[in-house]
Amino acid sequence: MIYSAQSRGMGIGGSANRFLLISLLVLLLNFVSQIAAFPFQCALIIYAVAKADIKLFPGMFLLMLDKSNFTFFSAQVIKFQIGFAISPQNVFLLICFMVCILGIFRNWYSKSSLIWFVPWLSCLIPVLAMALPAQQKGLAMLWQAPIVTFLTPSLYFWGIRVGKTWDMGRTFFMSRMIFILAILNGLELLGLFHIFTFAENIMMISLCVACFLAPLGNACKITGVVGSIFAFGCVFFSRYMSLLEKTGYSSASEIGSTFTRLMIILFGGLLLAYFLRRKIERGIVRVLPYIALVFCFIIMTYAIRRASSNRQSDVVNNDYQSFLERFEYKLVGDRGSIWSEGLRETLTPPYFIKDLESQMVMGYNYSTGKIEMMIKLLPHNQVLTLLARSGWWFGLVMVLFLWWTHIRAFNCASNMLNDKIILCTLLSPYAAIFITVGLTGQSVLSHLFCSNGLVTMIYPGIIYGVWENRLRQYIPR
Repeated sequence: MIYSAQSRGMGIGGSANRFLLISLLVLLLNFVSQIAAFPFQCALIIYAVAKADIKLFPGMFLLMLDKSNFTFFSAQVIKFQIGFAISPQNVFLLICFMVCILGIFRNWYSKSSLIWFVPWLSCLIPVLAMALPAQQKGLAMLWQAPIVTFLTPSLYFWGIRVGKTWDMGRTFFMSRMIFILAILNGLELLGLFHIFTFAENIMMISLCVACFLAPLGNACKITGVVGSIFAFGCVFFSRYMSLLEKTGYSSASEIGSTFTRLMIILFGGLLLAYFLRRKIERGIVRVLPYIALVFCFIIMTYAIRRASSNRQSDVVNNDYQSFLERFEYKLVGDRGSIWSEGLRETLTPPYFIKDLESQMVMGYNYSTGKIEMMIKLLPHNQVLTLLARSGWWFGLVMVLFLWWTHIRAFNCASNMLNDKIILCTLLSPYAAIFITVGLTGQSVLSHLFCSNGLVTMIYPGIIYGVWENRLRQYIPR
């Protein structure tokens, strides 16, 4: 049965290659005209979501990119306003949601999955209660934020559907993504490519490790190693090189990107090292999320306590001269202060349905050099962000949903410990970003396919989908 599944996957690789080629041509058309490429992007994305095939992911990744991601074009992201902002990413999100709702009536999901549709769909009440008044007040893009957040869990449920194609398409997915990410990491290191994501570096490294476990050729392995060198270069030296280019001087304390990226590489590397061991304890894999939760809680409590302290010994300054001083200021002076404000905001009424207008202030936008309306507070912690900006009804449901998907992914993976490709390719980058960005950022619940959303929302869905599919078909692993 394993052989027949792999054979069927190889037999339809031609259509996936054609889709990838067409996606590349659409990206090239985007370089010429973003408007001309837009309908082709949307049409191909709709097709790929409907197919729900892992082999189409490399092509989808290219479709989600545009001219604005390549710095030498100096272009802006284009969105069409038709009552709602329409972009390839939003089209992808809306179609995923439609497919998920269809899946309820088509009996695609297990009972344990269906249970979550009730609290999730009930959140439409607070979402509309926040979005509609903001839309009437003309708060432009802000009124759409609760709706986008509400739709985002559909990526997870769509990922479950995709998981059914993993065993037939994983080799194709890995080989093509290795080449794509190697090129993008190389361009990023040179300052020619930028995308707001924490995923591109750890995905490259994880795929490189996994390609030595899969039946991939030497070309993929060499590309994976080169791409990983580029990824490490982006994480450890791009900040140093950028500052050196702008100011003509950069010290050793600037080596290393943001601490979020460094922590992702650290946690991802530790997980890869453990999963590559000959013997992996099932109990340890199951308990890892809880260990990470305790670790993050201790760090957050320590940073908030020091940031709120009046003692002179707890004060930190931003005139750091060493790497450790930079870390101390970032943790206490930056994140500790923001977390403290975020915690205060979660305990400020209204508790259950937030007023979006009160979350806006006038401030200086460093990217445009203008005084503009902007969000008052970004707590840089996923739990605090959801509770402070979405309220205790909608926000708490999303927090519990994220934790449920996290535990579920590890539990399923603990039943597939012999499949090191899944552990390295999917679980390691997902867990590293979930833990790190969950603590220091607000983009775990992300709808962006070529950003964190692919890793934090779709990957855990695929892991569960693979396990569920193998149980049904009795494919031994």
